[in-house]
Amino acid sequence: MKKIYGPFGPNRETFSSIESIKKRADQDIPSTKRGVYISDFLADVLFQHHQRYKNQIRSNEFQITPDRAVRIVDSSGNPRWSTFSFKEIFSMPSWEQIAKKQFLKRWQESWRQRILDFSYDPERRNRNPQLKFRFLEGQICALCKNRMATDIDHVSPYHEVIMNLAIHIKIMNDPILQRDLENEWRKPFDRNYDTLMSGAFDEYDSMSSQGKYIFLCKPCHIVVTKKRQK
Repeated sequence: MKKIYGPFGPNRETFSSIESIKKRADQDIPSTKRGVYISDFLADVLFQHHQRYKNQIRSNEFQITPDRAVRIVDSSGNPRWSTFSFKEIFSMPSWEQIAKKQFLKRWQESWRQRILDFSYDPERRNRNPQLKFRFLEGQICALCKNRMATDIDHVSPYHEVIMNLAIHIKIMNDPILQRDLENEWRKPFDRNYDTLMSGAFDEYDSMSSQGKYIFLCKPCHIVVTKKRQK
């Protein structure tokens, strides 16, 4: 028997596939990226199926922003904003995907800027002798030698290697940590991975601090990344 999803929304719509639900949800999103909008349809989908929201109290003032944030009621009865993803409505990410997302966040919010600052500030290098980044200096792209460098590329080890090694060393053989990562993801509010992943972050930081990097322009970085993924 074919699975039926729904009914959703004030029109009590039903669907025969997850893909058709996502297409219908996209129709509710306004073209503008400003402000908020109401979608009773998407509210029903989230509260019936999304692992973060299916057990939450639905707000009478249900609102969504076009950048995928939803306003719902927290455990204290106060309306708050919480992010969500269409991709995760019917299937939550694996613990490995959750961990990799945290490593990427750590790279973007910490290590990338740290390496940039270290590269262009001799005094900072003198103050931090324990950091031994190896890089090709200069503000011109190291590959095309024509455009200004705006990105940093992991030459050795690749960023994917750093993440996989940290996962293998600190998370792979720890089923309790894997479970806790997934449980933390399910929380709609105040998710905090720093304590859970402290050991994995230590491994990640150690490998990042000893890495070799080059500075590239955006077009060259895209080309290098695509070649590496083949």
